Amino acid sequence: MRLSKFKKEIKKEFNSTFEEEKYEVYVPNKKRRLGYILSYSFMFVTLLVVGILLGNKIYVATNNNKVDRRRDNINYNVNKDSYFELKSLDNMSIIDEYNTTYKDVYNIYYDMGIDEETTAIPTSVSDTAEPGDLIYKTSSSSYETNNQKSGVEEADLAKFDEKYVYYLYQRGSDSKFIIYDLEGNKIVDMLITSLLDVNLYDTAYFVSYANYITSVRDINFQLYKNKIVIYTSRALGIYEFKENTLETLYLTTFDYLVDTRLVDDKLYVVANYSLNKDYLSDDCYYFEFLTYYRSIVKTMKIDLNTMERKEADSISSSYASFIYMDKDYIVIPSYDYEFEKVTQVSQNGYEYTFYNSFPRTILYVLDTNLNPIGAFKVDGSIVNQYCIDIKDDYLRVVSTRATSIENKINQLVIFDLIEKGKVSAIEEGLGEGRETVKSVTFEGDLCYVVTYRNTDPLYEIDLSDPANPKILSALKVPGYSEYLKSFKINGKDYLLGLGRTDNNTRKISVFEVNNGKNVQVGESFYIGYNEGDDLSSAIRWDLFSDDQQGYFFYNDERYLYFGVQINSTVYSLFKVDVESEKPVSVRKLYYTYSDSRLFLYKGVIYIPTVEKLIIENW
Repeated sequence: MRLSKFKKEIKKEFNSTFEEEKYEVYVPNKKRRLGYILSYSFMFVTLLVVGILLGNKIYVATNNNKVDRRRDNINYNVNKDSYFELKSLDNMSIIDEYNTTYKDVYNIYYDMGIDEETTAIPTSVSDTAEPGDLIYKTSSSSYETNNQKSGVEEADLAKFDEKYVYYLYQRGSDSKFIIYDLEGNKIVDMLITSLLDVNLYDTAYFVSYANYITSVRDINFQLYKNKIVIYTSRALGIYEFKENTLETLYLTTFDYLVDTRLVDDKLYVVANYSLNKDYLSDDCYYFEFLTYYRSIVKTMKIDLNTMERKEADSISSSYASFIYMDKDYIVIPSYDYEFEKVTQVSQNGYEYTFYNSFPRTILYVLDTNLNPIGAFKVDGSIVNQYCIDIKDDYLRVVSTRATSIENKINQLVIFDLIEKGKVSAIEEGLGEGRETVKSVTFEGDLCYVVTYRNTDPLYEIDLSDPANPKILSALKVPGYSEYLKSFKINGKDYLLGLGRTDNNTRKISVFEVNNGKNVQVGESFYIGYNEGDDLSSAIRWDLFSDDQQGYFFYNDERYLYFGVQINSTVYSLFKVDVESEKPVSVRKLYYTYSDSRLFLYKGVIYIPTVEKLIIENW
């Protein structure tokens, strides 16, 4: 039998024997193989996603615990004390380490609905003065800038030195620096663009930084003998005035120039820079309990005789917006947030955690040789430089916190700059309900604070015992004052209050102050609403709340006189008679072509304008 036939017979016999049970080898086709591949791929992707989510959850939990520990540590140390030592910064690694948590902190802001780039601080303006700031001269002269502290010159748009009148005419790229002699002759007439190579359209430029937004528009200058310092928010130049021209001695630029002060022949400049090691000087300071590091606040000291310069930097969480300075100290506020961890249980028993945020202000304090004194913390924000004062090495600060849950919104805190610590505070009684601070002035051992929401309490506070400050009185009057100025008539103390009524009309009020027995003198004067006063109702929106250094003040034995720019073309000279039922009246109006100043020298009035120098007898 052939082999092939034999195989067929064997196969036939095998099939007939097992015909009930037929077995066949399973070989999957191509579609089935593709299905298996897709199934296994889906399972793999699912496991991968679950693993990533689980790993991310573990990472987030670990990172949140780290941030919580850091934030809790910040709050523990911040709340433990209000003074921090300023430490020398050796390298940028410290800043880099802290800024790794910036994104986490920003996310906390975001979760709470806070935009730390644009949250605005309430703004208002007041003024204060040392007893010597008002000029008491029998020769009828008053020509100094209205400085906060005697002997510490602030910048202005006009100055007077008994030989010349110096004037900054501000009109964008047409801005000029003009010098008149006392006969009215123009000695210098130069465009600012020829002096400072910067864009002068500052009214259209806005600087935005943590907790503060401001419009930058002013050109200002300082005057020391024949040295003139002209600056904007972006640049500063120092010039020598000789042979009827200005010779450039020094030029520099900034991210944002905050302010300047002049003490004798020393010019102090405070400016902001973004956080960059290239901007750091050899003397750089920080303290470790800021939420994060963001900017450099640079303080410069320039000798205007030798042009020798010294610098010191403070690492900050925000740009500075103003400064306070006397002959011994420089105070630079910086805004920040601290957090309160809150854990609550919902009705269904679920426990959840969130954070309340509270604004705080860190006050960097240097001496006038730019040596660090320390950093001091107060709750809330500080309205302006006039909420800060130093007397006998005690730092006195008034702050306001509109976000406070309780009605403890305003406070006055006193620090000892020698012992480096908090001495005392008034945390209740300043403001009724949710009133916030509108203006502050310090006068020796007294402090006057105006708060407002529905009424205008004028608080008088006795600071003669720094360890035990006392509120002496609270005088309630309609409206509120944005500006306070102290003065004397026949040995009695008075306050001039410039502000608004409840319906936003501009007003001027006079108060007699006497050891807590404060009263308003006569009626308030309402600008633009007095019959026969010839004042335009189109007054400038920032009247009484901007450029307060430029106010003119002079008083004799009977009257106080003060001058203010009413709008862009009208300057008004007011007269205050404290013995009259209507104590404030308009003495005279002067028509100018831009903001200007009034100077009184030996019985003659000088008011500079771009076209001429107004000269007339007092």
